[in-house]
Amino acid sequence: AKRNMILGEQHWETISATESLAEAFTKDGKFSEAERLYKLVLESQKSNLGSEDPETLHTVACMACMRTKQSRWTDAADLYKIVLGGRKRTLGHQHPDTITTIEHLALVSVELGNLSEADELYDQALKYFVSVFGESHPVTLGTMKSIADLRCEQSQFPDSERLYTLILQSYEKIESCNPEVVAVTVSLAELSRDQCKLYKAEKEGEEAVSFGRM
Repeated sequence: AKRNMILGEQHWETISATESLAEAFTKDGKFSEAERLYKLVLESQKSNLGSEDPETLHTVACMACMRTKQSRWTDAADLYKIVLGGRKRTLGHQHPDTITTIEHLALVSVELGNLSEADELYDQALKYFVSVFGESHPVTLGTMKSIADLRCEQSQFPDSERLYTLILQSYEKIESCNPEVVAVTVSLAELSRDQCKLYKAEKEGEEAVSFGRM
């Protein structure tokens, strides 16, 4: 409040402080307070910077993230689509922020049950991450794991297992990463692969039982 009185509501420091407070409210689960502040920030940014300024789009992305915490997946998807369109036009298709938005939208699509759309988005993100960071970068491998998880959910087991194996092989070659991070990530990939194999076995068992009843 004091900052508002001294600098004014439209000053960039006031807007930045308001957004930081909104993010803190979001983390604390105080979504109504956060939304009120985000709307104030967004109004100021649109007025002073424009609708597609990176700062404005960052605020919209924060609001989308808040919607995911509320499990308001449709609202989150709508906001991420706005962010994605704006970032493609202002930052380019291969900017890390643009690619990250594609991945976030893919995650929301999974939650909405739009698996084919999620598949397409993850493939886009992976293609761009490989182009920008390389095949063995942790960010690229993280996206690859998301695709492998999705393939398993779609019962595309050979493709899923192939991707998990590639992830494990890639991490074995990485020397620049924190060993603890690598160890945890490898463990997660191995666990996911084993769970996928178990899911595959359960499905095959169910199919065998169903066939036996015919």
